[in-house]
Amino acid sequence: MQDGAPAPRTTTDDIISRAGRIRARRAATAVAGGVIACVALTTAAVTTLGASGADVHNAAAPPVAASAAPAPSASAPPAPISSAAPVQPDGFRTRLGEYRVGEYKIGPAGQVAPGYQQIPVYRDGSTWSGDDGVKYPLAEGTITVYRAGVYDPDTFGRNGDGTLLVSAPYEVKVAGRAGTGQDFTYVSPVDGERLPVRAALAWQYAPDAWATFLPDYSRDGLPRADVAKIAAGLVTDRDRELRVPYRIGFLPDGWRPVAVTQTDNRTSTTVSRVFLHKGPLTESAARPIDEVFPRSAMINVFRGDPKDETISGKDGVHCATGRTSCMIVKGDYLIEVTDWNGGLSAAEVRQIAEGLQLKDLADQKTWLPLRD
Repeated sequence: MQDGAPAPRTTTDDIISRAGRIRARRAATAVAGGVIACVALTTAAVTTLGASGADVHNAAAPPVAASAAPAPSASAPPAPISSAAPVQPDGFRTRLGEYRVGEYKIGPAGQVAPGYQQIPVYRDGSTWSGDDGVKYPLAEGTITVYRAGVYDPDTFGRNGDGTLLVSAPYEVKVAGRAGTGQDFTYVSPVDGERLPVRAALAWQYAPDAWATFLPDYSRDGLPRADVAKIAAGLVTDRDRELRVPYRIGFLPDGWRPVAVTQTDNRTSTTVSRVFLHKGPLTESAARPIDEVFPRSAMINVFRGDPKDETISGKDGVHCATGRTSCMIVKGDYLIEVTDWNGGLSAAEVRQIAEGLQLKDLADQKTWLPLRD
């Protein structure tokens, strides 16, 4: 769930944004059944995105509600699509490339897991302010490219809730292949304000292989035509393996890393995130992973001062008494080891934190591949 923002977020919009992303994911994606066989990390099957060109049908989507903003037009033809295709992860590897579509910058790929790869979409001039006072690019949304056989397109088109209004689905074609679109309208839980419509999309980039674009919360609109062009521009590049700034020295029996996020320090104060999971990987292969994922824990690395002034400037491991959370202070960086769902004991969280063998957190050239 790479959003380019740091772990500690405090503004109302940040809170709404974080909740909106999780809600949007639950609304527009779901677990595809029977995909245990799809999680093998050694698979490297190349698939094809399709022919050049794309077309978005202007099938009328019923309004989200009587007073909701009208659906955006899709009159502009999308840009040609690349004939190259994403390969499936081998380790935590990706071939999704960076590209531009008008005012949008897409990439680099931010998160890789056995069943999917994610790449953020930024818009020129759209920023957020970090705790360090620096303005960083704000993600407009995320493209998730699923492995063949993992994503069930029938799960796209779920209902929203009181703070996310979702239109009825409409038909889409990208590079001549079938797709489905929806319009999202975020509603502020503070004052009930309805924000401009933002388009979501799921499309078939190869036989039985799907990708989605889900918009993040924003006060700006995101037209269908723009989203279609972004989808059509998806390209591949040289193979790249995501890396982490440490070697893991301890994990309890049955636990393993299942998703890796790496972000340039010019893009975010959060530079690394690893999701740990216990048990079979059926669900983790089929849908994106976040804080509410069952039986999960996280290792976050971000730049900034700890909120707890008692540990500020004190390098080393600091664990909260009676809680499954530890913070490692290392110069200008913090490493947070957290269990969200009660799968780990406080002692196990401490062992994971104390077992991390740190590299140079500021120099990503020294980082290591994370082998499953």
